[in-house]
Amino acid sequence: MAGFMKVVRDFALLIARLGLGAIMIANGWRRWQVEGVQTQVTYLEQFATPFPEVMVWGSIILELLGGLLLLFGVLTPLIGVAVVVQQVMIVVWTNWWQGFFHENNGFEFNIALACLGLIFVAFGGGRGAADQLFKRPPREEESDELILEEPKKRRRGRNQDQSGPTESQQQRARATGSKEPGADEPAEDSNAGLGLF
Repeated sequence: MAGFMKVVRDFALLIARLGLGAIMIANGWRRWQVEGVQTQVTYLEQFATPFPEVMVWGSIILELLGGLLLLFGVLTPLIGVAVVVQQVMIVVWTNWWQGFFHENNGFEFNIALACLGLIFVAFGGGRGAADQLFKRPPREEESDELILEEPKKRRRGRNQDQSGPTESQQQRARATGSKEPGADEPAEDSNAGLGLF
């Protein structure tokens, strides 16, 4: 079942990654080639956004390059962080005053994109992402620690078994009137070996 859920999670991350990457590329292209940089700058200036030209070019580069990287699953958590930051800035500087709903240029779409970005920050791009090719295998010392940890646990369990009856076992034996576990073992005679009767 755990293996099946991993496959489902990786498939969901793949679909979400491709979807967000496509949305980012489409929006970056629209800002750059359809509406134009100057139109975007003028729009931001009416909200007194600081450094509007830098913000516009930053958004275009993030959306085009970041969207492309997301499609292939490269630097996925980092792109996720950048998307969250971008969407928070958009809401704070422009969309907050226009209400929640997207039809009035509100911020519901920005919240959805930020949530998608957060998913990639938390889980990465999944096993279908190129990031997996650069994933560091466990260090040799780490695998040795795991191998050594298991025998310690087994020894600890054996020591507990040999330590005699627990308090709850003794109470149960007293309540039922049966012998306590280990009671049929002969007690050591303190006079043994002295020749005394």
